[in-house]
Amino acid sequence: MVQTWFFGWGTVLQIVLAALTAWATEAAILKLRKQPVAATLKDNSALLTGLLLAVSIPPLAPWWMVVLGTAFAVVIAKQLYGGLGHNPFNPAMIGYVVLLISFPVQMTSWLPSYEIAAHIPAFSDALQMIFTGHTAAGGDHGQSAAGYRRRQPGHPAGYL
Repeated sequence: MVQTWFFGWGTVLQIVLAALTAWATEAAILKLRKQPVAATLKDNSALLTGLLLAVSIPPLAPWWMVVLGTAFAVVIAKQLYGGLGHNPFNPAMIGYVVLLISFPVQMTSWLPSYEIAAHIPAFSDALQMIFTGHTAAGGDHGQSAAGYRRRQPGHPAGYL
């Protein structure tokens, strides 16, 4: 994946987390709706929703944003309308829009690839940034409520 090459392991971690969340959420909702779980999960539409959402958000976004956006996409944008084929909009993009409206600073703070090229985060760094909000060096990534306000944008507008 090109995104993994430019942004590091965060992309892979987001894909795994979103896919697991989508799969578990879809299974839970199908069970609540008394629909066939195994047959529906075999179509992999929930995994596609998770994949599309995961590659749409910043690679080092907090884990809870991935879970929230994916769960919203599956529950509200897909299953609320009746499941596969009945939803008027792409569920992953509905989840993306909800995250973008709810957390605009974190959703628009992508690290530019030219800055990362000097230091692509290692797997352990990406894992720490996604799940704890900082690296071993102590840099804040803004996952905590207090850190949310301290988060700096990814790059100045002059570099665009």
